[in-house]
Amino acid sequence: MAGTGKSTIARTIAQSFASHGQLGASFFFKGGEGERGTAVRFFTTIANDLVAYEPGMLPGIRKALDEDSAISDRALKDQFEKLILQPILGIKQACLQALARVML
Repeated sequence: MAGTGKSTIARTIAQSFASHGQLGASFFFKGGEGERGTAVRFFTTIANDLVAYEPGMLPGIRKALDEDSAISDRALKDQFEKLILQPILGIKQACLQALARVML
């Protein structure tokens, strides 16, 4: 139960940001819970959450999936670049300034 306090704090912080419309995405690891115990679905989950708040990312994410339908099986670095970084960079600068979200 050593991690329970940290998990509760992280979830409380996430809920606080969410209630103020500032949470862009969240993912909480949990040991012994299959995919939640590893980073296997980390960037796909974050990308899915972010596109809900910033639909301008969707074309970049679709492009990444069209170019590589197995992107979720690639190295984490590649997933980050293709599913998060490039779609964010693809958003017009004015929209990017509105994307002040926190990820926990």
